[in-house]
Amino acid sequence: MNNFKKIPNKANKGGRPAGSGQQLKPAARLQKSRQARAAAGAARLDITLNNLTATALEQLVSHWGCKTRKEAIERAITTAAAMISR
Repeated sequence: MNNFKKIPNKANKGGRPAGSGQQLKPAARLQKSRQARAAAGAARLDITLNNLTATALEQLVSHWGCKTRKEAIERAITTAAAMISR
């Protein structure tokens, strides 16, 4: 009869890989991500568009084949900036 206690092996546990760090709650993860982007120089916009502008934005999304409104806004800003710098 074996009198040794079984020692759990952490390598055999499921879940996140070893050394990946503790998983943050969604709110904390979002805040950390926003802080990292802000530190890298990114600007955060929180805007509400009127109906006419929102319709125009959806048309741009469709016309340019963008996957998101954010992508269309970034493309519009880049296009406008290129026109100004000419």
